[in-house]
Amino acid sequence: MTRSTFTADSSNSMHDIEQRVDQLLTLLQSDSFDEPLGCDERAEFTRVIQTLREVVAEKESRLAQVTAQSEALAAAQAEAIVYSAQVIDELECTKLSLSMARAAAEDAANDTQRLADTIFERTHDAVFVFSSFACVACNDNALQLLGGSREDILDRWPAPFESATLEDGTLASHRLRSAYEQADQGLVVSNEVLLPKSDATRFWAEVTMSSFLMKDAGHVLVVVRDITSRKEFEAELRRNRDFLDNIINAVPDQICVQDEERLIVVANDAFCNAHHVIRDRIVGRPVDQLVAAESRDRLAALEDQLLTTGVGNSDEQMVLNSDGTRGVLSVKRSLFADTSGQRYIVSTSRDITEDRSREDRLRLLASVFKGASEGVAILSTEGRICDANPAFLKMVVDGPSPIGRSLLDVFNFSGLDSQSIFRKIAAGGSWAGKAEELIDSNRRRSFWISLSPSSETELQSTRVIALVSDITELEVTQSKLRKQALYDGLTGLANRRLFREHLQLLVSECPDLPFAVCFLDLDDFKHVNDSAGHNAGDLLLQGVARRIEEVLGSHAFVARFGGDEFAVTLPGGGSDSTAIQDKVDELLIAFREPFNILGTEAVVGLS
Repeated sequence: MTRSTFTADSSNSMHDIEQRVDQLLTLLQSDSFDEPLGCDERAEFTRVIQTLREVVAEKESRLAQVTAQSEALAAAQAEAIVYSAQVIDELECTKLSLSMARAAAEDAANDTQRLADTIFERTHDAVFVFSSFACVACNDNALQLLGGSREDILDRWPAPFESATLEDGTLASHRLRSAYEQADQGLVVSNEVLLPKSDATRFWAEVTMSSFLMKDAGHVLVVVRDITSRKEFEAELRRNRDFLDNIINAVPDQICVQDEERLIVVANDAFCNAHHVIRDRIVGRPVDQLVAAESRDRLAALEDQLLTTGVGNSDEQMVLNSDGTRGVLSVKRSLFADTSGQRYIVSTSRDITEDRSREDRLRLLASVFKGASEGVAILSTEGRICDANPAFLKMVVDGPSPIGRSLLDVFNFSGLDSQSIFRKIAAGGSWAGKAEELIDSNRRRSFWISLSPSSETELQSTRVIALVSDITELEVTQSKLRKQALYDGLTGLANRRLFREHLQLLVSECPDLPFAVCFLDLDDFKHVNDSAGHNAGDLLLQGVARRIEEVLGSHAFVARFGGDEFAVTLPGGGSDSTAIQDKVDELLIAFREPFNILGTEAVVGLS
């Protein structure tokens, strides 16, 4: 084998290099060379080839890395190209969307501008745009409302704002300027003022100021609204409210209105005065704070029942007055719902303390009326019986019921003029007199009747009170007592006292009528009384009295002075004394006849 040389050609591929290196190593290991190599040459040659092989291996590794990197880069470039295409597509879509959004925004801006222009011009309010206290724009309503032209308003603070006034007449220009400053700071400020018109009249205006940006500069929007109708309505509403409040406060009953939370929303003067509270301090507070603790549960139950059923209720409450006395309230509750559906409890309380006291008094009077032993009747002004107590009805035992009949038909007033009696009573006077009731032909009952007008509050009484007392027994008793006081109990003749009264009556009432007085004394009466006894003496005195009356007749007034003494008055005398003497003589003759006393004759003389 011939020696050959090896030259590394960089243009060969790494694979070819590896193959040639393997061939060289195989050749070195064989003995094919024409000229044998020395050991040193062989070793050097082997080392070079080995190094070359390592270089080739390293290059091959780097090539593999570069190849991998190149492939990765190529893949990345391909992905980048694809992503770039996607981004470009998205950018195109975004550009299209932005273009469409811009067009829509421009359309919206145009619509907004048109809407703003429409609102600005077509609103019923006057609209101003201000900058630095100067008007830069206004709508046509501003010109119509305030009068004048745009030249009078633009580029200045409007003159009507300077002469604006408040309700009390004070100028409001300073307040409007202050409101402008507040609005320029971002606040929304409203004021109600009186603004002048071009015809010198004034109208109520609500001036509202607020800030906004226009062309990157701050401006103030001023809206002036004519609220004259509203103010007139509010004034009318206030008048109606005041009128209603005055009516509610004029009601003497206590009125309290509560909402569903039991808080007071309305209380009239009577309620406040009764509880000694101030209205402003109790409105918004629960009403149970004004009620005694022991009554709160019952009050809550009644109000719950009202809210549940919707049916009104009423009750009576005991209250403790500020002076320590107790009173009675009659409380009526009802449910009221306004147009919004809000429900309210309306309580009306009336102080019935006097009514209860009056009812107690009436019950007492009724019991007295029914239980009185005297007859009581209530009459009309014409004397017709309207009502009567049991005692009165008991007095009228016979005939129909006296109710509805005239008092004059029930009792006999002995021909009295009833018309004059009742006219006197109607004028405020009173009358009292005696009346009788005929029971039968032999019996009569006597009554004492007192008539007086009823004590009513009217200026003219419409009732007459009749008090009727049965005086029949009283008259009998009085008659007995009179008889005992004025008549001799033994003979039945008038006694010394009645004889004296009779003489006084003759002298005072009949001063021109002559009469004679005779004093009689029995002779020998003591002898008969002592011998026959006192019983016989009494019988003798009775017989003497009868004989004197029989002889002298009914025109003579005979009295026993006491013992055996008698006195007689006889009409006549003076020039006609003969008749009196004849009667005396007749009496003396009559006493000559004996008296039959217990079968025994007794003779007494007369002097």
